[in-house]
Amino acid sequence: DTHTIAGTTYHGLQIPPGDVVFLFDVSGSMSNRFDRDRSYYEHFSTTLNDTLANLLPQTNFNVVVFASDVRVWKSALASASADNITSAQSFLSKTSPGGGTNLHSALIAGMTSETVQNIFLLTDGEPTLGAVIAHDAIKRDFERRNRYRRIRLHTIAAGSAGASFLADLAAASGGKAVDLTGVGR
Repeated sequence: DTHTIAGTTYHGLQIPPGDVVFLFDVSGSMSNRFDRDRSYYEHFSTTLNDTLANLLPQTNFNVVVFASDVRVWKSALASASADNITSAQSFLSKTSPGGGTNLHSALIAGMTSETVQNIFLLTDGEPTLGAVIAHDAIKRDFERRNRYRRIRLHTIAAGSAGASFLADLAAASGGKAVDLTGVGR
């Protein structure tokens, strides 16, 4: 059961009440097999759907999917009402994997809301597209943009993602990192 006294979890990470953005990688590699029955996309979108379904009512959230480009579910954070959760799940279900991994643009999109406190980033690969691709440059730019915001970035590494890079990125903002790169198949 995903309900605990403290609230909802996402890949073992607590989702604090407040304002949250989920960044979800839908690049082409997410169509790779996770196990016999499912792709990475199918596996991880199911987990995100379950997490959304269990968000506490006092949570405001948004969902950003990214591949070569970035698509945002809502222009602003939305309350975790039943209608909004259903709408976000529908947005996810209408997405299919394809393209590269524009991680930098996804991070910027995740920071758009003035009130966001926590960002949860799931990716299965290396940054391949966008204005900034190098690990150290992405980290520096995120830290610069986040200097006065103090957003906690939590990362979930899957597939062939750079788990140590994502862990560094999370640690720089006081966030937590989950390494699922060995999970699946």
